[in-house]
Amino acid sequence: MDNNHGMSSSGRTDKGNIGDMTNKEYKITVAESHEKLNQNRLNQDRSNHEKLNFERLNIDQEYTPGSMRAKVVHFIWRSIPRAVLLAMIVLIVVLFGTIKTEMKTIETEKASALVKDKPLVNTVVMPLVPRDIKDSINLPGTIEPWTQLTLKAEVHGTLA
Repeated sequence: MDNNHGMSSSGRTDKGNIGDMTNKEYKITVAESHEKLNQNRLNQDRSNHEKLNFERLNIDQEYTPGSMRAKVVHFIWRSIPRAVLLAMIVLIVVLFGTIKTEMKTIETEKASALVKDKPLVNTVVMPLVPRDIKDSINLPGTIEPWTQLTLKAEVHGTLA
């Protein structure tokens, strides 16, 4: 039967031929089919609404395990986010501590390397003794005059 207001595909209703029906009977049949259709839609909407409410209740309800094993597994499963957060905090603290100790060792190594890198200076140490200072310069070389003159003496007499 099609959804043609109580009529089949051959044009006949459940009660007989359409020509056998009065206009009033036809209107009642159409109204009844509309009412049934609306009732079915309303029932379907109610069942969908109840399903949504049931799913919402299931989501909001707290799961309580029955056996001891289930309780332990449930506790562990619920504690995983807390454990991960705690592990990350501990890891961060440990890494900061490691970084600080490494920085201190690097600073001490740099300071010791600076002292070792300076070359040693050769020095001669003499004892301090009081004495007079002489103004003299010892220079190697020869002395020559700026000009040279040859003199001849002409004196009469004997030289003594």
